[in-house]
This record gives sequence, structure tokens and C-alpha cells, in this order.
Amino acid sequence: MAKRKFFTLPRMVSVSVMTAFAVFGRIAFAPIPNFKPTTAIVILSGFAFGPASGFLTGALSALLSNFYFGQGLWTPVQMLAWGLIGLLSGLLTNCKFRDKLWKIVLFGLFCAALYGMILDTWNLIFFVRPLHFSAVLAALSASVLFNLAHMGSTALFLAFLSMPFLRRAERIRLKYMDLDG
Repeated sequence: MAKRKFFTLPRMVSVSVMTAFAVFGRIAFAPIPNFKPTTAIVILSGFAFGPASGFLTGALSALLSNFYFGQGLWTPVQMLAWGLIGLLSGLLTNCKFRDKLWKIVLFGLFCAALYGMILDTWNLIFFVRPLHFSAVLAALSASVLFNLAHMGSTALFLAFLSMPFLRRAERIRLKYMDLDG
């Protein structure tokens, strides 16, 4: 069996374009806390171009947008969280899951909650001292509104962008790349 190459020009162009959209979207919506299209774009990248492209789009989006927002100890955690979301989305590429808008939006809500849980866990481990119940409760309650805003924005952007984007991306994917990589 022939070995498939991941680093083909069409795949790298798709990752670059999706990453640029995610970074621009995150910066453009910066005045509104946690209301960003980044998670939705990472999900759509995974759906359209596969797990590896989704992971790269998520990880690079965090890294590159943090040149604007500021790099720090949180950057690798954001890269991991968005990368995992892109990977999970890519694993659902060939299933009937993404044929219904409500399923895509529900998946987006799950992914935004997952992102929040990963970053909240990191925050608890690295910044909450002493780590006892009341401190954990205070830290988690402080993040509830931010996580809800993130979930809402992801659902909203997916509701408006997913179907038109996936129709167009399917043509690109079928014409220029195989999806196994």
C-alpha cells in the first residue's frame, strides 16, 4: 500500500486559509469577551478537511492569534484544546452527523464546553492556591459567564456558517485532496 502524504499543497493551503479566518475572527471580535468564531471555524475545518487539518488549524490559530493577545503559559493549553476540537471534528468527517444543522450546533456547544473545561482545569492547577473546595468553586463560578458566552458564540457562528461553508468546502476537498491523512 502506498504511503499517503499529508503535506500536500492543497491541504496546506486549506489549513493556512482556515487558520487565517480563525485568527482574524478572534482578533476582530476581541472587544466582546469570549464571543469569537474561532471554535466554530476550527470545527468546520475538521469537518471539511479531516482530523489532521482540523488539529493543525486549531493549534496554529491559538499560537498565531496569541501574537496579538499575548503569549504565555496558556498558549500551549489553548493550542491543545483547539487542536483536540479540530481532531474530534475531523473524526466525524465521513459520518451522517454533520448533515443536520441542529447536530452541528449541538456538537459546537459540546466542543465549546470542552474547551472551557480544559482551560478551567489548567487554571485550577496552575493558579488556584490553596486548592480547596471554596477556592475551586470561586474560580469555576468566575468562568461560567465566559464559558456560556463562548458556547453561545460557537453555536451562533455554526448556525450561520456551517451549511454554506461545508457545501463549498466539499467541492474543494473532492477536487484537490483525499481525506485519509
